[in-house]
Amino acid sequence: MSQNGHHQDIPPGHLGNLTDEQEDKLRQLWAFAFQVLEMYETEDRIYKEKQARGEVDDTPAKAATTTNGGGGWGLFGRKKSSTELTHPKFPNCAAEMQRLVPADEPNREELLRLAIEALDVYTPETGRALIVESVKHEHPDTLALRFLRARKWNLMRAVVMLAKSLRWRMEVGKVDRVLMRQGEGHALEHEVHGAAGSKEKTLGKDFLNQMRWAKGFLHGWDRDGRPVNYIRAARHRASDQSTEALEQFTVYCIELARLSLQAPQEMGTIVFDLTGFSLSNMDYVPVKFLVQCFEANYPESLGCILVHNAPWGFGGVYRIIERWLDPVVASKVHFTNGPDEISKYIAPEQLVSDLGGTNPWEYEYVPPVDGENAKMDDHATRDELLARRRDLVAAFEGKTREWIAAEAPADRERVKKERDELATQLADNFWDLDPYLRARSLYDRLGVFQGRGKVDWSAAKRTQDELKAKAK
Repeated sequence: MSQNGHHQDIPPGHLGNLTDEQEDKLRQLWAFAFQVLEMYETEDRIYKEKQARGEVDDTPAKAATTTNGGGGWGLFGRKKSSTELTHPKFPNCAAEMQRLVPADEPNREELLRLAIEALDVYTPETGRALIVESVKHEHPDTLALRFLRARKWNLMRAVVMLAKSLRWRMEVGKVDRVLMRQGEGHALEHEVHGAAGSKEKTLGKDFLNQMRWAKGFLHGWDRDGRPVNYIRAARHRASDQSTEALEQFTVYCIELARLSLQAPQEMGTIVFDLTGFSLSNMDYVPVKFLVQCFEANYPESLGCILVHNAPWGFGGVYRIIERWLDPVVASKVHFTNGPDEISKYIAPEQLVSDLGGTNPWEYEYVPPVDGENAKMDDHATRDELLARRRDLVAAFEGKTREWIAAEAPADRERVKKERDELATQLADNFWDLDPYLRARSLYDRLGVFQGRGKVDWSAAKRTQDELKAKAK
């Protein structure tokens, strides 16, 4: 039984329900990550020593391709030309990747190129930091397993997908260190005090307008204990905001939904409310971004997609969208009409009232208030908690190495329990750090996010009533 009161069976391939073969794949992924990090650290040190002696130039080293042979004939017939990918700064890492990818792997060269190019981006420190930031309150294995399942347990493909996702998170989405750290309060500051006509002022206003207009919001659980994200498509016009603001808002909503997940549930539900929708509301750009974002950066995070009250003629629109969907994701799409059909997936007491539910809460945006992010200025406490987190990460890494090396079943089980305890401590530390690293959101102000992972959707209505009473 999870905190949200739902009995949840753990699906196959998820943490707590792995076959021996799947657990082996998980250990292999961690082993590969540690092996590459060790080689990376050694080669990075050697490279820097050569730089100090003037033996290499300061031009950034990049992945390189060399082609050996041109066909020709060998003892057993015509030889295939072989393309080898290497890296001038990290040749041993590149060679290890060459060894691990099977010769018969489809698109082998492209897969290797992506893997080796990732070496240009990371240091061991940023690699570890990114993984820890991405994990948040979940067990680190949960993150790894998402990517293994998404790539059908193909180790190298999962590793490449994970590396690309982390790169996006750091360089493109700037999720943890900019978006979630600045949040709604920063957007409001830019909207109110930004220079007239500046990009920052417009971006802040456009971002907040998505919430003011109730275009997307979280509320309640579905019947499987998944948090529900409602998208009111009829409130969208492509010209009302910049693409950048809409993409930031999309990622922001996904990240907040992740914070509401209650173990063992690892997925959320999206309701596309098409009530009142017309073709003037249709905008393929954000839909495609949402699809690609979930597929590439948040795999295995969608449990159910409800397309509700679709108007006549929407089938043609969906046929275009369906081509972008992974078959597994497409199988989770359900069309519903009216309260009776949607209540098969979301109980009436959880369903918002404008879709026929009995939930008394109605969405109203509550803006940021002065002082709500005061803890983010307490750098001493933040740094103390971050130091604790680094110690826990080091301990978890050491225990993971021990788990990988353990051969006797009894030893492996003992180490796994010790490792799980460290994962629990990492989760506790995440919640300790949360108010020092993440700006408060609407759901914090409404009392829905109550700290340490506790979520109470009913608190939103009580908070709204209190605010209205004070305003009288």
